[in-house]
Amino acid sequence: MAEQYEAFLSLWVDGEPIDDLEDRLRRVEVVERSRDASSFRILLSMAPSDTDASWPLLDDGRFQLMRRWTIAFGVGPYKSGEPDALSVVLDGYITSVEPYFGPDRVPDSTLEIAGLDASCLMHFESRVREWYDKSDAQIVREIYESYGFDCDISDTAPTRARDRSSMLQRSTDAEFVRMLARRNGCECFVEARDATVAKGSHPGRAIVAHFHRPRLDAKAQPALSLSPRAYPSLMSMRASWQSHRPTSIVGHHLDPHSRKIQTATQDAPKLRKLGSQGRVDLLVPRLRGLERGATLRPLGLQHERVPHDQAELENFVFAAHLDNDWFVEATGKVQGLRYETILRPRRLVDIEAAGEQLDGPWYVRSAAHVWERNKATDSYEVDVELCRNALGAGSGKAASA
Repeated sequence: MAEQYEAFLSLWVDGEPIDDLEDRLRRVEVVERSRDASSFRILLSMAPSDTDASWPLLDDGRFQLMRRWTIAFGVGPYKSGEPDALSVVLDGYITSVEPYFGPDRVPDSTLEIAGLDASCLMHFESRVREWYDKSDAQIVREIYESYGFDCDISDTAPTRARDRSSMLQRSTDAEFVRMLARRNGCECFVEARDATVAKGSHPGRAIVAHFHRPRLDAKAQPALSLSPRAYPSLMSMRASWQSHRPTSIVGHHLDPHSRKIQTATQDAPKLRKLGSQGRVDLLVPRLRGLERGATLRPLGLQHERVPHDQAELENFVFAAHLDNDWFVEATGKVQGLRYETILRPRRLVDIEAAGEQLDGPWYVRSAAHVWERNKATDSYEVDVELCRNALGAGSGKAASA
């Protein structure tokens, strides 16, 4: 039988802990994403004051637009009173306030606040700006640092010279950074450190802004299991894999300076292979065994973007291949009270008791944490989106480029 844990929730406003909302909190949801901004929703009872029938939460400055909220979840032994694991899952700002006045006023009146992580600061102003003599990674670093964030950024090539090909921004900084991430096959997200929550209306370098490819060589989080049947940590899981996606990407480009055709091909993953059989391992032998199958090739052409040079063409081809290389996708529901830590996205997690084809490491693409007030034990579940680039347990070694 799996050990039963207790859920813990911690909240801060402008870095100051909140300890007076326990009777009003009903539900807290945080969705952490790897390709877009993370978000949160908090539902509170908005019962009026007993003395003058006023609505105190509406006048509480902590629930105003663009107030900074920090949210942490934790788990610990049942009735221990202290979490063994506590993770700050979001540090961001209120972007929506929605009061509801129910017909009975009490207890059906509620206040729902919603918001985004600190990257929402990058989404207020549309800019027209020319970038030159910088690589995409250098551009992203300059943008992130202008908002006061710390950075975790991997280098990219090429560096565009102004006399050959500059980069023109016509969007918000958030949209521009995401576009650069897609071109390079990178993830871009901001994540709060688990250290002490910084005080003030801006989190500063307590926020780490990321721009890099998925990190599949890092240590996996503790395993999720579909067994034992009565008390699994992974309560449900739905997986799927499909045939009709390209196993090879080819890009062609006519260089405007040399007048020569540039070509790049990507037919094997540069990232670690998370299993033994990828799409190409299954499809190519099957197609060769079909009548007329020897002439069939699961091929995709990179034609959506115009590259600057050979290095950038190779980036585009890699990015297109990576999108298609996530061979197996899955969704699941984690019982957080049976899992020893806080499951986080942008990391690996091992799956157990799903069979030989699906056991092994998976990449967590997103995690939706849902904490809900309960009369007995507060509930805590996590809805996850998972992906991997192969079936089977595999060797766990990095694939060749």
